[in-house]
Amino acid sequence: MEKINVAITINIDEPAESLFVNGIKQNAIILRDCLIRSPLVNECYYMNFGPQRDLSRSPWKTYEPWIIHDFKAALEKIDLFINVCISMNEPEIDAAHAHGAKVIKFAMGNEYYIFSERVLFMGDVPTTHRKMKGIDASWMSPHLYDNYRDWE
Repeated sequence: MEKINVAITINIDEPAESLFVNGIKQNAIILRDCLIRSPLVNECYYMNFGPQRDLSRSPWKTYEPWIIHDFKAALEKIDLFINVCISMNEPEIDAAHAHGAKVIKFAMGNEYYIFSERVLFMGDVPTTHRKMKGIDASWMSPHLYDNYRDWE
């Protein structure tokens, strides 16, 4: 079987943003650590959809050789996109499919509760929940299944 190249979506917003700003980013790091040990994976990258490109002051610089900032460049080398910290939009999903890549949404946090909290307590924050259209699979952390299966 041919090995694949994987990209995990992340969102680096700030120049010195911590790896521990939230649990999802920690999960993205652990997921990559697991995937690079798989005999089915050639390489595993992070696809940064955030605005921060200069990682010189960031703890993310440790991972810089495996961080892709340009989605069009990623299309040339990635076989599987795993949406973790940020979700790709429909045109990006369509572009990935056009290049033969698969797209997975991996729910590691409970978006239902986050959405509910924003609606109830953060009235001035725009709040939407959109289902990703065109994905090839939807994964979720097992501990979320009972509360989350109908939401996703």
